[in-house]
Amino acid sequence: SHRGRYYRKMMEETKGNLSSLLELPSSHHLLFMQGGATLQFAAQPLNMLRFFKDTADYVITGNWSAYAFKEAGKYGNMRVAADTKANGFVDLPPVSEWTLNPNAAYVHYCDNETVYGVEFPRTPNLSEAQLLSPEEVPLFSSPSSLGSLSANGHKEGERHGDGDASFGGDSNTKLRLTSDMSSNFCSRPIDIDAHALIVAGAQKNIGPAGVTIVIARDDILGKELDVCPSMCSYALCKNADSALNTPPVFSMYMVGLMAKYLRKQGGLAAWSEVCEAKAKKIYDAIEASDFFVCPVARDARSRINVRFSVVGPSLGEEYEREEEGGEQAGGAKKEKNRAEDVELAKKFLREAEERGLYHLEGHRTLGGCRVSLYTGMPMEGVEALVQFMKEFAEENGDASPEAKKPRREQRETAKSGNAQEQS
Repeated sequence: SHRGRYYRKMMEETKGNLSSLLELPSSHHLLFMQGGATLQFAAQPLNMLRFFKDTADYVITGNWSAYAFKEAGKYGNMRVAADTKANGFVDLPPVSEWTLNPNAAYVHYCDNETVYGVEFPRTPNLSEAQLLSPEEVPLFSSPSSLGSLSANGHKEGERHGDGDASFGGDSNTKLRLTSDMSSNFCSRPIDIDAHALIVAGAQKNIGPAGVTIVIARDDILGKELDVCPSMCSYALCKNADSALNTPPVFSMYMVGLMAKYLRKQGGLAAWSEVCEAKAKKIYDAIEASDFFVCPVARDARSRINVRFSVVGPSLGEEYEREEEGGEQAGGAKKEKNRAEDVELAKKFLREAEERGLYHLEGHRTLGGCRVSLYTGMPMEGVEALVQFMKEFAEENGDASPEAKKPRREQRETAKSGNAQEQS
């Protein structure tokens, strides 16, 4: 029974281990909810719009932040503060280029986008962002879609937040930062103090599916909309000690064991080094071969989800030329190489499975390959993949050892020789 003493003991141990691992500040509360981050995309605006504003800012860097934005739009007037869709979500927008509404209830970002393989290298510092001037603050033609149920009291055409000294104003330090950390939670230390809200489905790094970790700051509790379901209310969840209904006991128990395990590994700072090392091995393997290309900007590459394409030596060379600003291949050659890429990728995935390396397919909307380096992936698995990548490139490349050398190295050698001749 979740009312019995055995459950209570387990719950106290789980909260204690996870709180210690996270170094949870006293200003924040650890909640165990259900529904994954998907439900939190609705719970967040339902909890934060009523007594703040009926608008919030979203930074769109991939599928999950876009999904969160769309879901929140059902409950208020959401606004895009930055968006990298135009370049295919292969990099991150500098915080200095974010344009924030000073009267937004919160600013939401996804710390790691699993589909596109981009990850924020550090917590965004909102003091670096641009604030809209009073004249630029949006005038919404109608109140929130919930109308009077939102209880915000805004009139049609009113500039939201005017005259509210407790929020907004001329300081972006008053803005509340929120984050979806489902896919990289507990893979590195977290600046919890900088966030009003952090949500994370446990199933990637800290336990099995069924439980969602929510870290909520004091000042956002008790502000939910009248229509907010009880199961989405952070205040009710806190007051019920995460047992408003029968909680996901086994999943919570496993979260406690995982938190205890990570503490024994040296905590999040030490575990972050492990995550960095695993990702580095794969990125180094990609860079060392003409056969593989990572489309993600170097300073935005995820330590958790590594994206790459199997392109073969000829297309690999063209990618390198494009990176260096050289001429691209002609259309016919590019089309030929693209067809070869598809077949080569299929062969790579097929032979990988024969070696016991599974689930390397990229997301169905992108294709290519993707390596997920969640907590459960050991270094041995990474090393096995790196070895296979090396062997695959050698077996499917030119026969001569010289031809197998990376094209970039060959060109650098040629450039050096030409420079010596000219001198």
